[in-house]
Amino acid sequence: MKRDQNKTLIQYSKLSKWYDLMYAAMGTKTGAYQTELTEKLIGFCQERGIKDIWDCACGTGDPIIGLAKHGENLNCVGSDGCEEMLKRCVLNSTDSGLTILPLDQFNPDGNNPRSLFVGQVEWDKLQLAFKKPAFDMVMCRGNAIYHLCTQEDTVNFIRSMTSLVKTGGYVMVDTLLWDDDLKGEKGRDVVKFRGWVPSNEPANDTGKRLLLMDSCDYWEDKTAVSGVIQRKTLHVGTFDDGKLQIIDSVFVVGAPYTNRTLMEMMKEAGLNSLELVELPGVRYPAVIGRKP
Repeated sequence: MKRDQNKTLIQYSKLSKWYDLMYAAMGTKTGAYQTELTEKLIGFCQERGIKDIWDCACGTGDPIIGLAKHGENLNCVGSDGCEEMLKRCVLNSTDSGLTILPLDQFNPDGNNPRSLFVGQVEWDKLQLAFKKPAFDMVMCRGNAIYHLCTQEDTVNFIRSMTSLVKTGGYVMVDTLLWDDDLKGEKGRDVVKFRGWVPSNEPANDTGKRLLLMDSCDYWEDKTAVSGVIQRKTLHVGTFDDGKLQIIDSVFVVGAPYTNRTLMEMMKEAGLNSLELVELPGVRYPAVIGRKP
């Protein structure tokens, strides 16, 4: 499985160049984070007395940048296994007015408003980052955990997340809304037009208007969580001389599964009080569990 994880990280290194542009094309966010999602998560944290948060697959920074910027009394950590994604998270953070601090300086007893602790941490090194439970909540959002593919690796990763949470703390994981056969997302075509990105979009350094779309293919694999593997390919194109030209294609691979299956894996990892939380963005409902 380690080999497949490295392949995924290599593709995410390529994807990092287009990642924010992809969401800009869809109109999902206009900056480093989604405002509505940020507000919902801050309310969740306030209701449950959450202060210290680790986003262990932060990508380019959504939503952890929004939490660090607007969450009063929140101490925020963002990590990712992909160096290029993390570099873009740092750029987005500084553009948002945050102070960047190294991961090894995080102190759960400290108070670091408008700051983000950042470090590169791969899936299988998660437990090594801190010697004892230090967080009120550890989250892995954006369907990132599906890249682990097998149930064994997924449960082990959730156990690692749980080990970093204080007693009574929370683990948040999400997955997409899949069709019943897990070969397609509900309300989404196999080939999806994401949108156009203007040449003057700040994150677009090509000097050209870009078209972003993606396609998906599926195959059966008995080692996958629910027996299905998905490969999603993002295609980036532009028009030269009136003709569409694909200038880059990037794929990632993962294993689709339902929220019920995710809850079962979280329970197996030692979490209880499991509940489904509807967050803004219908494609990413989250499952919350507590550490007993």
